[in-house]
Amino acid sequence: MHDDPIEKRRDSSSEGAKYVERYMIEIRRPGEKLDAQSLKRLLDGTGVELDPSYGPFLVNPGEGRYVVRGIVSPEAKKKLEAKEGVTLFKDKRVIRTI
Repeated sequence: MHDDPIEKRRDSSSEGAKYVERYMIEIRRPGEKLDAQSLKRLLDGTGVELDPSYGPFLVNPGEGRYVVRGIVSPEAKKKLEAKEGVTLFKDKRVIRTI
């Protein structure tokens, strides 16, 4: 099985380095138009490291659902989960097997 180096990366910004993981981050903001800058402001202070090459993507205009990808430490995960309208999904790399 292929290991993803990002999933093994350590978060050295906090005491006692911990592993960080890649997540798809869904943000629901009905009636709002979110771009990269507004998402950065919304997630400021959480500690998430957004992937600049992925999103934000509007996946459901009617519900105002956007998706971004980010690198998340355990502390950042707690902060994100506490935000209203934010849902996290582990983002596992899909690799070709044949």
